[in-house]
Amino acid sequence: MSAHTIEYAKSNRATCKGCGNKIDKGALRMGTTFESAAGYDMTQWRHLACAKKPKKYLGADEIAGYDSLKPTDQGQVRAWWDDPASFAAAHKDAAVADAVAAARAAAAADAAPATPPAKKKQKAGAAAASPATGPRPAAAAAAEAAAAAAKSNAAAAAVQDEASRRDTYTASFSALSAAALKECLRAQKPDQLLGGNKKELVDRCVDRKLYGEE
Repeated sequence: MSAHTIEYAKSNRATCKGCGNKIDKGALRMGTTFESAAGYDMTQWRHLACAKKPKKYLGADEIAGYDSLKPTDQGQVRAWWDDPASFAAAHKDAAVADAVAAARAAAAADAAPATPPAKKKQKAGAAAASPATGPRPAAAAAAEAAAAAAKSNAAAAAVQDEASRRDTYTASFSALSAAALKECLRAQKPDQLLGGNKKELVDRCVDRKLYGEE
């Protein structure tokens, strides 16, 4: 017989068996533990909004881990228990609203005027103010090499950060319906291309989020 647990996710490594997306660290999750065919226990995790209400309990407070939750989160669990369908719909609506708000914020940031470049004559003046020097001392050459290495490391870190953010945005947008994705694209840019399958819509939303362009 399966057993159930409600807890805060200890990491973001687990994937929800309901929606297929990662469960964020600290998020409420429901675990279902059962014996596998090989004879050992396995636990499947789901977002609370993706979980089905176990029929063997009389109330949410009978599920293991309930008493360890914060009072506000106990209220969330009770709301889910009383009406799982409405609870799931409310969370989906909130996710869509957050995505649309983020898209609009990104669009507003894209529309902000760019900082004008420094005038060439200012650069020329700075160069004229610097005294001419002969061959650079070894310390200056070493400092320049260190600066170049730091710049290279920063560039590599930026590439890794972009890949990480792309994964995060892809998971977030993949949880939305095609209609919600199109709404996000409309919020970003009124004449945004809205055709294509869901994967293409997700990729377009992610690219717009990362680069501010189609």
